[in-house]
Amino acid sequence: MKMEDDVLQAIEAVRCEYGKPIYITSAYRCQKHNAELGSKSSSSHLVGLAVDIVCKTSRERYGLMRHLLQHFTRLGFGDGFIHADLDHINKSPNVIWDYYKDQKDVPKQ
Repeated sequence: MKMEDDVLQAIEAVRCEYGKPIYITSAYRCQKHNAELGSKSSSSHLVGLAVDIVCKTSRERYGLMRHLLQHFTRLGFGDGFIHADLDHINKSPNVIWDYYKDQKDVPKQ
């Protein structure tokens, strides 16, 4: 596994605080798999700094976001998932975005 320790520690802290199982659908990706998913070549998944978490309801999204905001600097949300990353090297920190504006850009899980 090529995940950065900071990300692993952050997601474990979120899991403990949230108090429920967290289902990760995507973490580190090799370039080939990332391209197959149609994700950007600048994806934080390629450097082990991102996770995508299953999130099915607005209540679940709120609960997860409360804790994710304490440990991650970049969050994105879409239909059924939350993307969380710590990519402060190549990207702006302290941002939240959604994938709803352009549904073709929603990562496949």
